[in-house]
Amino acid sequence: MTLACVYAAINLFGSISYHVAGLDMRISARVGIPGYSGLAIPPIGRVEARTHFTPLQLEATLENIDPGVLQDAISRGEAPSSISRQFKRDSGRLVAAFALRIALLAIGGGAFGAAAASGWRLRRVLAGAMVGLAASSALLALTYVTFDERRLADPRYEGVIEAAPWMLGLLDGSLLKAGEVAGSMQTIAANIRTFFDRAEAFRQLESGRPFVRVLHVSDIHNNPQAFDFLAQVVKSFMPDFIIDTGDITDFGTAPEARMAARRVRALGVPYLFVPGNHDSPEVARVMSSEGGATLLADGVVDFRGIRIAAVGDPGALRADMAPASPEELARARARVAVLLASPGDRGGRVPDVLAVHDLRAAEGALGKVAVVLSGHDHRLSVAVREGTVIVDAGTAGGAGMRGLQVEGGVPMSVALLHFAVDGSGGRDGRGSVELVAVDTIRIFGERQGFDLERRVVGPPYTGRAQTKEIPSGQHGKSRK
Repeated sequence: MTLACVYAAINLFGSISYHVAGLDMRISARVGIPGYSGLAIPPIGRVEARTHFTPLQLEATLENIDPGVLQDAISRGEAPSSISRQFKRDSGRLVAAFALRIALLAIGGGAFGAAAASGWRLRRVLAGAMVGLAASSALLALTYVTFDERRLADPRYEGVIEAAPWMLGLLDGSLLKAGEVAGSMQTIAANIRTFFDRAEAFRQLESGRPFVRVLHVSDIHNNPQAFDFLAQVVKSFMPDFIIDTGDITDFGTAPEARMAARRVRALGVPYLFVPGNHDSPEVARVMSSEGGATLLADGVVDFRGIRIAAVGDPGALRADMAPASPEELARARARVAVLLASPGDRGGRVPDVLAVHDLRAAEGALGKVAVVLSGHDHRLSVAVREGTVIVDAGTAGGAGMRGLQVEGGVPMSVALLHFAVDGSGGRDGRGSVELVAVDTIRIFGERQGFDLERRVVGPPYTGRAQTKEIPSGQHGKSRK
């Protein structure tokens, strides 16, 4: 009876939340067979390893991430080892406090069990408390003695993370590379505006016409350096608003979304968000409620005189990261057709821009809408098909952590669209909105360089890029 109460107390109340090295963790212990150590990352899944032989089940659950700690560490160029040392230092205190909690619970459970069995006699209660202390001390001591860290190298995966054990290797060295990129990012991005001002080969846009500048970004993939890049571009070019065509996170989790929402709000520019397949319903909710973004998942909005239709990626309606299936894409194309074919309730005006994550969702819209914005494939491009200008912003996040593993890295890229909205020269005869030019910007982090192109989209559109590079021969390499 006494031991049963000891174990029940541990199982019922052996859980507590801690803040460790920027991570909000819930640590729990249960008496059960088999014993193991587990890490849960909702909703991705969990990792479990048989690290000890005692019947103690240890579980750590990641509940939240402090957006400032990891971002500040990466921005300062700190090595992963310094973050690891801080975690080990904090976790040492955590383990000691948690072991004390388990011992106190066992003492309380033993005292209660003895009292329930023999009445509230002081000697019986003290004896039960001693049984609880002895049982918990033996359990914790044997767990410590038999704990084998090497077994963590061969864990068992559950959930979405089961398909991605490569993440463990991906993290090895990626944070270090991110720190190296951070050292040059601000210098490169801050020089972009100077480059544009001095680029004689760039054709000047018509004067006397009101323009709306739209910054198109995509596929940030939870990369903190992407937001440093965007902040510099916003400061230099002062866009009227930003359209993000999805994949702002990597795994669609709330901690990722909160980190992104904090940085989006700090940009200080209206932010329109079209979810991608790496996002989720929770990401959409957090971006809208905490990031101040305008969610464009399915519908038409008017913004700064531009009519924008958008359909989110079907994968954003799920919790996994899989791209949309052919059936889901077919339904997305059907929804796009409805948005473009029903201008009657919008004053007879079709949308000026269609924003999607995956260009395949817009295949039926080519020739029916002037501009299509997309992402997903991480390749920056501007093209014309069937009279529609298609702008793929590439990846503002350099493909996220995966991009840091690619030899030479994946360039960070964005596109800046210049629209004339005063009604002069519109190609649809009504003259309401006309795309005049598209500027593309790519950052080559490891080479500390960048290149820029301006494509003038006046009729007839030739697709010729007017390009000027800083005379270094390496994608406009920036010098500190």
